[in-house]
Amino acid sequence: MRRRWSGLPHPADGALHFDDAGFRRAPPDGFAAAWNEVVRISGWRSDLWSPDEVRIQVDLAGGDVVVFGEESPGFPALMVAFEQRFPPVAGWFERIALPADDGHRTLTLYERGG
Repeated sequence: MRRRWSGLPHPADGALHFDDAGFRRAPPDGFAAAWNEVVRISGWRSDLWSPDEVRIQVDLAGGDVVVFGEESPGFPALMVAFEQRFPPVAGWFERIALPADDGHRTLTLYERGG
């Protein structure tokens, strides 16, 4: 079961969870995706006046996209799971967030076959 969820996360979003099968977000903005559906992982720093927020976009097979931010409940543990399953993601935070005055960059952290 997979639902499309796209947009800017906010504190009311459901918590992020993962297991051996895949990752998901609890309602109200629920979705579920299998690890093998991931085709691209991108990240950027969103200018929210103060402080900025790091956001991650996961493109899935079939064209679905999920976006979540570092303030999403469960985000740190999910990013560790991404690093374990997709080694090019390692070092993601520093590559996206630093240096702080580098403007807005979107970086591809992982791309299937790339």
